[in-house]
Amino acid sequence: MLTSDTVWAVADGLGGHRAGNVASALAVAALERLSRDPRRGNAQITAAVRDACASIAADTDPGREGMATTVSALVAGADGKLRTVNVGDSRVYRLREGRLRQLTVDHSEVQELLAAGLLDEWQAQHYPRRNVITRVINARLDTVPDIRTVTPRPGDCYLLCTDGLHGFVDDATIAGHLRCPDPRTAATGLIDAALAVGGKDNVTVVVAGIAAA
Repeated sequence: MLTSDTVWAVADGLGGHRAGNVASALAVAALERLSRDPRRGNAQITAAVRDACASIAADTDPGREGMATTVSALVAGADGKLRTVNVGDSRVYRLREGRLRQLTVDHSEVQELLAAGLLDEWQAQHYPRRNVITRVINARLDTVPDIRTVTPRPGDCYLLCTDGLHGFVDDATIAGHLRCPDPRTAATGLIDAALAVGGKDNVTVVVAGIAAA
């Protein structure tokens, strides 16, 4: 997890791979370096993701072979815009005027089937391979993140989270907690909500608000 003045991020090491915690730490470290770059545009974001991949590739410990992580981030650019960044199924949401919107698109098998019209929403919720990720940060140096530019508005609230939250807590509950004016209270409430419904995965959330005018 990363919270700075310019970059906010969560990373979730893949549980079925070795040393996912190490991979996620390397991804966060690369984004922390990005936070100190005054440009923070698309090229710098892509370079940071590939820097994370290079760090993973450079690790020769045999016990860490195959390690990988997802990541989602929100980057404040020098142009006054925000950029969402994701690789994998960690997500960025925005609450604006009381309405919740998912700003990132999962890199997962179930999302690809949804997009192709081969599953409906109910089927997707019960799909047995929901945990299969199609793009991750790993030792591949050609990994490309999805980057989208958004224009912030006063009063916006942004949520970054791993599937330990969105895989267990519905959108209405997420929106209800994000309506809390205090980001810390909102984040704590979301984690508690995931644990209350029996979430067994790691739950990592970052909540960032844009000050009202």
